[in-house]
Amino acid sequence: MRRIFLFTVCALFIGFMFSCKKDSSDAESKSGSDAVIGLGKNGTVIRSGDGGNTWTRATVPGEAMTHYGYKLAVNDAVYSKDKWIAVGGFGSGAVHKGLVLISTDDGNSWREVKTDATTVLYTVEYCNGIFVAAGMNDNLLTSTDGERWIKVDLKDIIPDPGEPVVRKFTSVVYGEGTIAVAGEVYFTGFASAKYPVILESTDEGKTWSRIVKGGSGGGVDAMVNTNQGIVALAGGGVIYKRGGVWDYDNRSGVPRIYPPLHYTDNTIFATSGLRGRYFTMFNEGSGWEERGDRIANLNIEAVMYGNGRYLYVGSERPLGRATVRAVTYVSTDKGNTWVNTRESLGEKLKGNYCSFRTGVFANGNFIIAGDQSRRPGTPTMIFTSKDGTNWKESVTPGLTVDEHITKLVSGSN
Repeated sequence: MRRIFLFTVCALFIGFMFSCKKDSSDAESKSGSDAVIGLGKNGTVIRSGDGGNTWTRATVPGEAMTHYGYKLAVNDAVYSKDKWIAVGGFGSGAVHKGLVLISTDDGNSWREVKTDATTVLYTVEYCNGIFVAAGMNDNLLTSTDGERWIKVDLKDIIPDPGEPVVRKFTSVVYGEGTIAVAGEVYFTGFASAKYPVILESTDEGKTWSRIVKGGSGGGVDAMVNTNQGIVALAGGGVIYKRGGVWDYDNRSGVPRIYPPLHYTDNTIFATSGLRGRYFTMFNEGSGWEERGDRIANLNIEAVMYGNGRYLYVGSERPLGRATVRAVTYVSTDKGNTWVNTRESLGEKLKGNYCSFRTGVFANGNFIIAGDQSRRPGTPTMIFTSKDGTNWKESVTPGLTVDEHITKLVSGSN
């Protein structure tokens, strides 16, 4: 009996230890959702729970979507800790507002969270236990739960040069134990003189420092975390953080690198080219390599990977014509060959000035959204495909021409 008792106590103790370890691990992990959220202008938020085939309009408080009569845009969202966080806002002249929304029912309904954001927020990410949101004019906020936000004081991090400047943060990633926030700094009177800016925190957002890598010619256009460390694109050059050290490659004498920037399957995807003529660029750990034929008059807006193939979407201008049209290209051999699959869209989005603006791979589907870029415009149309070749139009909740969907976000990423 004594042995049975001791065995039972030990088993219970071991079980307790394993259950504590599991709970602790889950608390730090990035949980997932099957939902896909569409975000856009005029406070538009839509939701799909079936891989993008059908969409419903999410419930968003009307007072959160209007500021001094202006309609606010919703720019980005992230899912973690069993909740969605979305950010956006409005900024024009003297009228500004930052916006943070939260959903605890998987994106069906949202409410506004009060913050000290003084102008529009462009990006939000979950970084090893904390949410980080960033935007215009030094607006950088952190939160451990999405409810209470702390605005980071950056006056000593980015010194004021004594001239009017604008600081715009557009990317947040986490990698190598570092939260990195990137964007651009430029003098308001000389908007063409842009400089890249990257801030980093290695103590979960408690303190920040500025990393200066790269010269003028543009801000940080895109940033991702990879198995090679953090990779950012700035003015055609590449900024890396590898092994705890930041470095800058200005790509002198070799093809310069431009967004979109995508990482998956141990491969970094970007583009190179000039005046709308693109090669695709791949980096699998041994440097950048141009692949495939150069495609002329192309504007790439988004890149996805899924079901063994790459897909990029955007618009192209037929030779000899001033108009543009929506386009999709797919590759099944890591960029060596690309096939234009636009014809499978039927007559939709074949008019002038149409473009796909955003896309995501989720729940086994490529999901892309596009509309006409010039008024009188068209409502956003959403399409899905398993293979990037055969497309089906989704059912959307009666979007108007003023409710453009500018970003699709998957809760499973």
